[in-house]
Amino acid sequence: MGSSHHGQDPDQLPLLELPVPAATVEPAAPRSVGLYLVRDLAAELAANPAIAWRFWSKVWTANGDDSECWLWVSSLNGASADGRSGAGYGNLHIKYDKHPVTGKLVEWVAYAHHVSWLLAGNADLTPGQVLRHSCDERSCANPHHLSVGTKADNYWDFRLREFEWRGPMNDPRGPGRRAADIREALRAAGADDYQTLLLPDSADLDLQRAAVAKARQAGFDQIGQGTLLPDDELAG
Repeated sequence: MGSSHHGQDPDQLPLLELPVPAATVEPAAPRSVGLYLVRDLAAELAANPAIAWRFWSKVWTANGDDSECWLWVSSLNGASADGRSGAGYGNLHIKYDKHPVTGKLVEWVAYAHHVSWLLAGNADLTPGQVLRHSCDERSCANPHHLSVGTKADNYWDFRLREFEWRGPMNDPRGPGRRAADIREALRAAGADDYQTLLLPDSADLDLQRAAVAKARQAGFDQIGQGTLLPDDELAG
């Protein structure tokens, strides 16, 4: 499985048109508030374009289709050893910083959807703001599926859609296992290397879409939730 471009020099291949900034600024040094490090992710991305290339090599973008979820196929937030617990958000390692107070090296990890939001040219979040997924798929890093809101907005998004028929928020596996199952399905379908993820015209795109659909459905099939009535029938 894999892209029809396998075996060719990646530097000579037509990459998908994904946002990668040119290095324009120096990265800001981290500052400490007590033992907590405050960092500037937007400045770091602007200063180090290599981060963007590494980021996009971990995202399945359905060949850049803006309407589909762009799904993270690397490490997940708060995952256990088997990758099936936690919040289900994608994690991207940025770098290690030396803590100005303790002198210890501290890993800097950013949410994948936050990185995608900034790479798309959007302004960074201000204190109290969060990114909301219109698709409710936590491992999605498509900036077209994101919008800025407050924690209260995010809470009401959940309350309004937590019982949506076979929706992501109603998945009995929980967000961590759902994201891990989707990731593993994509990897098994060939979305696990630089050429498949970054190059257009992947030979396996239909197979990968089918794998995502099956993985999304799997949680409901496992416990027989298909016997439940849709919301409109419950209302009657």
